Amino acid sequence: MVNIADIVLDRYSPLEMAQIMNGADTSVMDDGYNDYGDVQADFGYSNMAVPMGFTEMACMSFDHRENLLWVVDKSGHVLSYYRVVLQVYSRFFWPLDKNDTEAHSIVPTSDHVIVIGKCTIAAFSRGGVPEYFYRSDLLTDLSCAHWDPYTNLLFLGGSQDTIVVYDIEIRSERNVIPIKEGSASIIRTTERYLVSASEDGKLTVRSKDLMNYNLIAQTQAHLGKVVDFDVHATYLVCCGMSKKSNGTLVFDNFLKVYDVRNLNPQIPIPFNRHPTVCKFVGIDSLNEEKVVVTSGPMLFLVDILENKLTGLGSLPVPASHLCASDSHQAIAVGMGECPPMVQLFWTEDEDPPFSICDIDPIFPAEDEKDIPIPYDAPTPLATFPLRYCPGMDYCSDRWPDVLMRRRFL
Repeated sequence: MVNIADIVLDRYSPLEMAQIMNGADTSVMDDGYNDYGDVQADFGYSNMAVPMGFTEMACMSFDHRENLLWVVDKSGHVLSYYRVVLQVYSRFFWPLDKNDTEAHSIVPTSDHVIVIGKCTIAAFSRGGVPEYFYRSDLLTDLSCAHWDPYTNLLFLGGSQDTIVVYDIEIRSERNVIPIKEGSASIIRTTERYLVSASEDGKLTVRSKDLMNYNLIAQTQAHLGKVVDFDVHATYLVCCGMSKKSNGTLVFDNFLKVYDVRNLNPQIPIPFNRHPTVCKFVGIDSLNEEKVVVTSGPMLFLVDILENKLTGLGSLPVPASHLCASDSHQAIAVGMGECPPMVQLFWTEDEDPPFSICDIDPIFPAEDEKDIPIPYDAPTPLATFPLRYCPGMDYCSDRWPDVLMRRRFL
């Protein structure tokens, strides 16, 4: 039997319940969903795909060079989708071992697709061919990776007291950054700054000048942990959790905004349901103040300057991953598990590119299929198509000259 009280408690917050007990009209009460049910026009198209055979999703990312969307699960399965039709382009598997029990992150670079394990960097071609594997004593407990397009460097962090700067071109460490906060669970970069979040809720900004990575500012963003954050230009947004008096973690029902140059806090943006994932729409300067945020099963577009929320639509289940394309014309949402689901939203363009380069991957050439002819049909043999490859000769090209002379009867 369904308890009506449970339904009411699940729908309304404690503050709203108090208003109901005091005689508030529930028909006009804002529950966070009714005002944002319509799909916003900027991302008016969507498509969904289910990567069969996948376990819990570990990471998803748009390709920075080709029009592909990459997805990896924790067991090492990698899948790429082509454009908005979500056509499967490549699928391969990285067999994990005792050193790498889970895959944590996937990073498409200009030349490779890099999958990060606990202590291994695995590089593959976009077709799934293994290129190289790298291990080091400095890579002990990785959980995140971030590719910096400005320097072509890979920043690696996790539950270890250093951030390793890996040079993709020479395939070796370029620098090692000691971190007093003891961990780096999320890493982001801008043209001038390196920003990281620790497992205890701290945000740290370091300078990238001369690759010294000197500390600029640090703040306690959340009393529990930072669930997700993103940076662009001079803006930083984050969502997270706080600890109760008994030690349990609860989500904070607001999106925090900072000036990334000195971590000065701005006015936070409240939500009726706690935000879980946040991502700037793209790298275009006109969209630097627009952030896509997931809140429960809802997807919002937030203007952090005007403190305004616009609904993009609803999701079947709450989202766990979110990424935005470099072309700022598409966003992808990952949700669910075993198997997960991938929901793609894009702009009014019928087939927008995922990357600024707008390069399509190379598909294998399909062989021409012969027309089937029944074996008992009275069909002349000359109608059967014969394959001829360039550079090959016909059998008649090798006949003796005596047979090739013209004769007249």
